Amino acid sequence: MAESDDEDSSTLTQNPANKSRSEAVETMSKTEAEDFIKTAITIQADALKFIDGIPSRTFSKENRNSFRENMINFMSLVARQNAVLQLFMGSCTKKTSY
Repeated sequence: MAESDDEDSSTLTQNPANKSRSEAVETMSKTEAEDFIKTAITIQADALKFIDGIPSRTFSKENRNSFRENMINFMSLVARQNAVLQLFMGSCTKKTSY
């Protein structure tokens, strides 16, 4: 059983997708808000095009409009959460220098 624990820990260190907390904070603080906003606008436009492209026989106009409103509300919620996370991660990196 100890051997499997060693294998698991070595897998974590070898996998580049698994970053340490400090690396994750550093990466998050390097992202720019303008790039995020451009990406969010592009994703929102693509999602709304997808909703508009749904055949009318599948959804009624009311259902399509409510689905569209829900998608817009969801995307704005995700954008706000990401902005708060960026602010929080930025403040964490600044406070570590104390």
